Amino acid sequence: MSQVDGFIIVPSPGIREVIGTLINENIPVVLLDRFFEGLDCNCVIIDNEDAAFKATVQLINNRFKNIGFITTTSAQTQMKDRLMGYEKAIAAYGLKSKILKIPHWEISKGKDYIEDFLDNHNDIDAIFFATDYLALSGLQVFKKLNSAFFYDLRIMSFDDNDMFGIYPSSISSVVQPVNEISSTIMELMLPLLDANGIKKTAQKIVLKSRIIFRDFSLQK
Repeated sequence: MSQVDGFIIVPSPGIREVIGTLINENIPVVLLDRFFEGLDCNCVIIDNEDAAFKATVQLINNRFKNIGFITTTSAQTQMKDRLMGYEKAIAAYGLKSKILKIPHWEISKGKDYIEDFLDNHNDIDAIFFATDYLALSGLQVFKKLNSAFFYDLRIMSFDDNDMFGIYPSSISSVVQPVNEISSTIMELMLPLLDANGIKKTAQKIVLKSRIIFRDFSLQK
């Protein structure tokens, strides 16, 4: 690592100690998308809880009252916050939560979990997927079931995907500000590289996302 001036990291659960070592050695580190609770490290994230809350409220305000939320058992901060935002919106409007947590170690079996979830919740009128890859798994399940019901189902995904715009059912998305994230990371990193070994106070920068609505019945 002697030839590396700094690190921009999308952290996975197993590297907390490695990042802690980098910080202790005063090597510039900026975390992206997620962070570790209790670890004093620079990071750039979005307000996942607020984004999930607003997306869920938007569905509720457009008359969808049986909204499922499909996520994983991951303990990563962004996943926890997205679930929290959904639960807060559901509770605020006095509705009943319908949550599927797919074990993160069995994500390859996600389609089976989603199909079972739908079998047990046939009153669902909208589904909010916590990630785009979960949404893609869900779309494959819908195609397999080949039910006209799913052409009326409203779908919300956290993160967008090019194919969402052409799918027969409407798929709305929470979109992260990629350009702003990139520029903010560099605004954090460059002063760290110029610090000449002087330790700086870690910053946690939280950005806002936006929602793309792909159905005319979903008004802003």
